Amino acid sequence: MLGFGAAATSPEAVKRALIYNAAFPVLGGGERYTVALGDVIAATHDVTYAAPNIPDPDRLARVGFPPLEVEQMPVVDFPRASVDYDLSVFVAVDLPPASFSTHSILVVQFPRGTTAGSWARRRVRNAKLRRYQRVVYSEFVRRSLIERWGVDGTVIMPGIELAPDRTVEKENLILSIGRFVGNPEDNWTSKRQDVLIDAFSKLPPDTRASWRLVLAGGCSPSPAIDRYLDELRRRAAGLDVSIETNVLPERLADLQDRARLFWHASGFERPESLPEQAEHFGMSTAEAMSHGAIPLVYADGGQVEIVTDEVGRCWRSVPELVAQTTELISRSRSELDAVGHAARAAAVRFGLPRFEREVRELLERSGAVRLSRVPAPASAVRRTRWRLHQEGARVYDALARTRQRVGFRA
Repeated sequence: MLGFGAAATSPEAVKRALIYNAAFPVLGGGERYTVALGDVIAATHDVTYAAPNIPDPDRLARVGFPPLEVEQMPVVDFPRASVDYDLSVFVAVDLPPASFSTHSILVVQFPRGTTAGSWARRRVRNAKLRRYQRVVYSEFVRRSLIERWGVDGTVIMPGIELAPDRTVEKENLILSIGRFVGNPEDNWTSKRQDVLIDAFSKLPPDTRASWRLVLAGGCSPSPAIDRYLDELRRRAAGLDVSIETNVLPERLADLQDRARLFWHASGFERPESLPEQAEHFGMSTAEAMSHGAIPLVYADGGQVEIVTDEVGRCWRSVPELVAQTTELISRSRSELDAVGHAARAAAVRFGLPRFEREVRELLERSGAVRLSRVPAPASAVRRTRWRLHQEGARVYDALARTRQRVGFRA
């Protein structure tokens, strides 16, 4: 999982940073990315985290986050709050609100919606986007950002805490890690555990008798989640399949150490028009590889940027996953160990040192940490920008109402 450095601010830090993630209570990969980003920024800024809802402190500890103070802030308050900060970071899937910090970073997990519409609306939206330095997880997300929002972004892949170099004997264990989601509106983040159970059921009988599948992941209690888990258990009846929810970090690391294979199915059967349903990067895949597990992932999204034939397999159908798994399992233990070692070596490029270096380089390029003879805009200047924005918004709204009244279309 993503590692977390010391969040303490250096004594020399005098700047302030606001990091806003509306999905903080989810405590998934996006939130781990957010806190890892905050750890780097904390070396030069006093960091404040904010979200519409505060994450549960007990769950923070259970899923491996450090103690974290998150200020409750509705998203509509973000533009005004940003006035008081030297740096703002907004984590988004939808078009972001305006930022009035001296420097602003937009982490686009995946761009939903478009900047299409009237000329006036496109101009307002593009002005907001260009106030931000845009960051994405993968080339896959970058291409969608250009296509949907008409702007480019810098790829900074998530950083993972690489597994320690310890000797743990691999078992006949296939592992999958991913959040369990049960609401229809969350289908775009589904990890498709149902597909993996079906694939396991189609493995040769002797393989099913000697191998097991573990589906591990976090979830928030809800009737919809309970129904989804019940459906998964029904599918898995009679199979050596375990479902483990809200797994403690120690247990998860142990499963990763012992797993011989790693399965992932995000994006399976998604419509071509819905790239957001693909895996945006594949953090759990990179983590499993660092533990020496051989990945077999659905050939979509950011996963194809992680997995090559030298370290694993990419599949496009359940029969192909079954065939690839059966072929690997038929190999000798020494051959499987060699592929696992190659996966571990390939995972090094996803480690935290690379992530931290790339974030520092982004901050330096943007001027957020670099000293300059030209002073950065003071808070009074930022407040003036905010007032001008408010006045412009009032004029725009009045114009829109007038156009609507007279039946004018841009």
